[in-house]
Amino acid sequence: MVIIPNLYLKNLYFKSLRWFGGCLRAYAYSINILSSKNLIFDKKLNLLEK
Repeated sequence: MVIIPNLYLKNLYFKSLRWFGGCLRAYAYSINILSSKNLIFDKKLNLLEK
């Protein structure tokens, strides 16, 4: 009886880890997009100022 809940908990743990990893990846991805957009915007501003 002890083995079944243990496996279930491990399963839940790995699922939550995978979900958390996916969230982190999506978060990092969106930050990269935002920062690259800002860099492009800054370059355009610099060109306009010159």
